[in-house]
Amino acid sequence: MTNIQKKQINPLAAGAIGAVTGAVAAGVAVAMSDKENRKKAQKKYVEMKNWGDKKIKDLQDRSEKLKEKSSDFVDDLENTTSDKLDDAKKTVGKKANDLSN
Repeated sequence: MTNIQKKQINPLAAGAIGAVTGAVAAGVAVAMSDKENRKKAQKKYVEMKNWGDKKIKDLQDRSEKLKEKSSDFVDDLENTTSDKLDDAKKTVGKKANDLSN
């Protein structure tokens, strides 16, 4: 059973959507039949593709920089933690020696 038969979609709305879709498709077909319009569309496509490629490259560069920064931060944090742990072990060792003497 189709959605229209189940009354989930209003038949008038479905007809209107179909008519609009058909009109747009016909308009595009007529516009693309003209050689000059095809050239304009191709030019615009290339412009948009180049713009998209540039944006993707920018995002990849930003991502790489953030990755490097976060890696540096983690390295610094590990070093600091290791240093603090070593200091704490030395302090505990001294206190243990002082108590045993």
